[in-house]
This record gives sequence, structure tokens and C-alpha cells, in this order.
Amino acid sequence: MDLEIRALAPELAPDYFDFFENRAFTDGSPYRCYCQMFQASKAEAEAAYSGLAPEELGRAARREAERQIREGRLRGYLAYAGGQAIGWCNACDRANLPEDPCVGPCRHAPAEARIKAVLCFEIAPEWRGRGVGTRLMDCAKAWAQERRLHGLMELYG
Repeated sequence: MDLEIRALAPELAPDYFDFFENRAFTDGSPYRCYCQMFQASKAEAEAAYSGLAPEELGRAARREAERQIREGRLRGYLAYAGGQAIGWCNACDRANLPEDPCVGPCRHAPAEARIKAVLCFEIAPEWRGRGVGTRLMDCAKAWAQERRLHGLMELYG
């Protein structure tokens, strides 16, 4: 399988959104996500989503992801096959995550521990079970080792 793994950067934002809007949840999953909640503090999430009708949440999530990509806060890796993004791994330095994450209990290591946090994966349904997630995880591990981080913390569920 010929896969290319690229680190998310602002110039890859069109590929990122194309993946999430056209391939990530084509298996009928009712959940729509731009994988941006992990980088949002509780205050940011409240500002972005308070008072919105359910049908407005997707647009708000996209706006939040666009902002985080511009700011370099939303980090991770896109997997490409045939020039098209077919997988995603949210992976960043623990220090980039807010102290008051708005989703789930705070399971993160202290920021000063220099830990790489792998928060979630999403693979296009037709590519699941073909090693895409493993390649993305290997890339995250290599990134942590190159930067002499003290470890890799896997938090996806």
C-alpha cells in the first residue's frame, strides 16, 4: 500500500476539511467532528457553541478548526493515498493542550513532562483494517523521538 503521511499545516487545511466532510464519516456515523475540541479550553468551547441550535454545531466546529489550524494549535497527521487524504491522527505536544479540556476528564500528563499526546484517529471506512492507523501512530512516535520528548501518551478511546 502506497501511503504518504504529512503533518497538518495551514496549506493542507483544504485536504483536512475535504477528508472530514467527504470521507471520514461515510459509514453512516451520526457523529460529525473536526477533531478540534481537544485543543479548546472550556471557555473557548462555551464561546464557540453556546446558544447554537443543533444544526449550527457543525459550522461552528469547522470555524473553530479553521482558527486552530491557522494558529498552529490543531496538530496531527494526514494519511494520503492517491493524492487524497484518507486518514487523520490528532497528535500534539501535551503542552499545547489546555489545562481545562472541555471534553472528558483530564487524563493528560503534566505539560512540563514533554509528552506527545495522541488524542484520536479517524480513517475513511474503506481504508480501515489496512494499516493506516499503524502508519499514523508510527509517524507520531518518530516525531516524538526526533524531538527527544519523554514519551507518547495515547488518549484515544
